[in-house]
Amino acid sequence: MHKFLYFLVIILTIFSCNYTQKSTRSIEDLVPKNASVVLSINSLEGFQSAINNNALISKTGVFKLLKKALIPLDSLKSLSPLLVCVNKEAKSQVFTFITHQRNLNSTDTLLIPYITLDSILVASTSAVILESVKMQSTSEYSKLSKLQQTSNTFSVYCKTFPELKSIPLLNSQSVYFGFNITPESIAMNGTILDQKSQNKWFTLFETLEPQPQSLQTIIPAESTRINSFNYTDFEQLTRNIDSAGFVSKASTLAKAFFSTTKEIGSFETSEGTGIALKSIDINATYEALSSFQNELSSFRSVPLFEFTEPTLFTDAFGPLLTTINPTKFIILDDYLVFSGSEKVLQFVISNYLNKNTLETNYAYETIQNALSDEASFQTYFDTKALGTVLNELFDTTIKEKDLSAYKLSALQLVKDDHIVHVNSILQKSKSKQSKTQISEAFSLTLSNDILMDPVFVTNHRTKKKDILVQDIDHNLYLISNKGVIFWKKKLKGAILGKVEQVDLYRNGRLQLAFATLNRLYIIDRNGKNVDQFPLMFKDEITQPLAVFDYDKQRNYRFLITQNKNLLMYDSKGKAVKGFKYKAAQSIGSQPKHFRIRGKDYIVFSSGNQLKLLDRRGAIRVKVKESIDFSGEAIYLYNSLFTTTNTKGNLIQVNSKGTVSRLSLGLDSKHDMTSSSKTLVTRSENTLTIKSYTVDLEYGSYSPPSLFYLRDKIYISITDIQAQKIWLFDSQAKPLASVPVFGTSAIDLANADADRPLEFVTKGDSNSLIMYQLY
Repeated sequence: MHKFLYFLVIILTIFSCNYTQKSTRSIEDLVPKNASVVLSINSLEGFQSAINNNALISKTGVFKLLKKALIPLDSLKSLSPLLVCVNKEAKSQVFTFITHQRNLNSTDTLLIPYITLDSILVASTSAVILESVKMQSTSEYSKLSKLQQTSNTFSVYCKTFPELKSIPLLNSQSVYFGFNITPESIAMNGTILDQKSQNKWFTLFETLEPQPQSLQTIIPAESTRINSFNYTDFEQLTRNIDSAGFVSKASTLAKAFFSTTKEIGSFETSEGTGIALKSIDINATYEALSSFQNELSSFRSVPLFEFTEPTLFTDAFGPLLTTINPTKFIILDDYLVFSGSEKVLQFVISNYLNKNTLETNYAYETIQNALSDEASFQTYFDTKALGTVLNELFDTTIKEKDLSAYKLSALQLVKDDHIVHVNSILQKSKSKQSKTQISEAFSLTLSNDILMDPVFVTNHRTKKKDILVQDIDHNLYLISNKGVIFWKKKLKGAILGKVEQVDLYRNGRLQLAFATLNRLYIIDRNGKNVDQFPLMFKDEITQPLAVFDYDKQRNYRFLITQNKNLLMYDSKGKAVKGFKYKAAQSIGSQPKHFRIRGKDYIVFSSGNQLKLLDRRGAIRVKVKESIDFSGEAIYLYNSLFTTTNTKGNLIQVNSKGTVSRLSLGLDSKHDMTSSSKTLVTRSENTLTIKSYTVDLEYGSYSPPSLFYLRDKIYISITDIQAQKIWLFDSQAKPLASVPVFGTSAIDLANADADRPLEFVTKGDSNSLIMYQLY
C-alpha cells in the first residue's frame, strides 16, 4: 500500500506535458488487460472532500494514507476523471495511472515511465504494461463504463473480491461498486459481474424473486449480527444450493416444514444465537411440527417446545445459514424462533411483547431508505461487527468507540433477472431524542374564511418559501414564512387547482401562474399582473391551468381547458400556432405533460377514453380500451400512465396504448396519489403506501399528499372531521408527535433554509398554521 501511495504522489510530475492530439479513445479503453483492481475517481476535488469530511473513512488506515498522498494534488481540482489500476506481475503489483492530460502544467522530470495516446496520459511502473497499452483499441473494463455514474464519489472494480471471514458473501466474486460518500454516511451500490454459471449468488436464487423482509418484526432490536433471506419455493432453493456446489440434505420433515415458510434468518444477541422464520400459513406450520409438542416450560404465557432435530437447519440450508443446533422453539403470531438457549427465547419474547424489535429501532429505520424494499439476502451488523469488517478489509485497527455513531449497518443482495445487485449503507444513527417532533411555528388569522388550502411558493430573492392562500372573497395573500402578509390582491374568482411558478423572462425571477373560472393570471412577486395578462375568456375554464416546459428551456406553454376544447398559449399570451386538438367528449382531468424515452405526451381523460397527444394536439397513441375513470388524477408511475377506475382497480397504460388492470380492492370513494416509484391510496379508513398499509381512525379524510424531500418520502392525510393531521414515512409508520391539529391538506417544504422542515395548513376557518418538523 505504501508503494501504491508513493506512485500516486509521483503522478504529480506526470501531469505536466501539454499534448494536443485529438482523442479517439477513452481513458477506460486504456485500462491494462487483466487489471485486478481499478479505482475510478470522478472528481479529484470531490474525492478529497469526501475523505476530509467523512470521519469513518478518515479513520481507516488506507484512506488516511491516501488522503495524505493526495494533498499535493490540491491544485489539480479540475482533474476528472482519474483511473488507478493494479496488475499482478509475479509476486509484485504494478500500478498504472490514467487521466486526460488537458489543462496540466509542464514539468522538467518524470519519475516513472509514461506515454500519451490520443490526449490521454498513461503512467505505469511497468514498461511491459505501457507497451501492451499502445496496442489496445479497447479494454474489458471499458464495457463497465455504462455502470459508471457521475454522481458517485468513486467506484471500484475488483476482478476477484478478497477472501474475508467477516463478510464471506462476496468471496472470490468479480464485483463493481459505486460509492457515494457524505459526512454522515457511506452508501454503496454495485453488481456481481460473474457470468451466471460462475455467479454462485445468482445460482442460489435462480427463479426465486426478491421479496420484502418481515423478520424485523420479531428479531430483538439489540441483535448484533443478522443474516436473512427469502424463498418463495423451498424445494427450488434446495436444488439451487446443490447447483451452486454446496449440499442441501433436506429431509421429509424439512420439506414439509420449510414449505410453509417464506423467510429465515439467524441473529446474535447477548444471550446467544437464534433462528427466526416467517410462516405463510401458521396452521400448516403447526401441522408440519405436530410431532414437537412437548412443552418444556413457558415464559410470559408463551410455551417453549422441545425440538429434537438440531441439524435440520444446517442440513437443509448449508452455507446460507449460521451453524446452529437448536433444541427449543417458540411461536409468536406468524413467527417461529429456534435456539439452543432458553435465555435467547425468553429474550425474544420479552422484546417482542415490549415492541423492542428491529423494526422499532430508529437506526434500522434510518438506513432503510438506502436499501431496496425487496431483497434476496441481507445482513445487518452493529458497531462491533462493523469494526471487525473494516479492520479485516482495510488491515486497520479501528476501535469500537470510534464507530459508536454507526449503530446499525447493512449489506444486501438482490437477484435480478440477469444480474445480482449489491447494496450497502453505513450511516450515523441519530439518538432517540432527535426523532421527529412537531411544534407550531406560528398561526395567522385573516379577516375572511380561507377558501384555498395554503401552499408554499418559492421566494426567488431569498431562495426560501413564502405562503400563498386565497379567502372566500377571492383575495389572494402572499405571506412570509414568519407570518407577515406581504400583499393582498383581489381576483375575479376562485383559483382552480394548483398555482404554478414560472420564470417568464428567464432571469431567475419567478411569477405565479393559475386560472380562475374565466381568466388566466400571471402575476409577479409584488402581486402585479404581468404584461398582457390576465387573459379573459367568455366560456368557462373547466380544469386547472396546465403549464408545460417541454425542453426545460423556460419556453412555457399554457393550456386552458374549456369542456371538450383545449386552447394553448405562449409566454406572451398569444395562441400557439400549430396546436390543434380535435375535440371529442368533455375533458375530465387536468392535462399533464410526461416525457418517456424522448417522446412528449399530453395526457388526460375524455369521456371513457385516455387521450395521449403529441405537442401539436394530435393523437400520438390511440388507447382503444374504454376506462370508467374514478376522477382521480393521472400519474406517471413506473413509466406507465396510471390512474384508477370506478371499481377501485389500478389502471395502467403503456406508451403503446396497452391497458392493464390490477384489483386493489378500493371502494368507489377512494383517493390516490403517486410519484414515479411510490403509489399511495386511501380506501375507507385504510391508507396504503407502496405495499405497506395502516388502518386510520374512521373519519372524513382529505386526499393523501406525497412529498419527497431530502431523500425521504412523507405522506400526509388530514381527518377533516376530527381536525387531525397525520404524517407517515414510506413504510406507513406515523411520525412522532402526530396527529396535530389542522383542518386541511398540508404543504411540506423547507421554508426557511434551516434543518427542520415546515408544513402549512388551515387551522380555524379563517386561520392558517405553520408547523416545524424536527
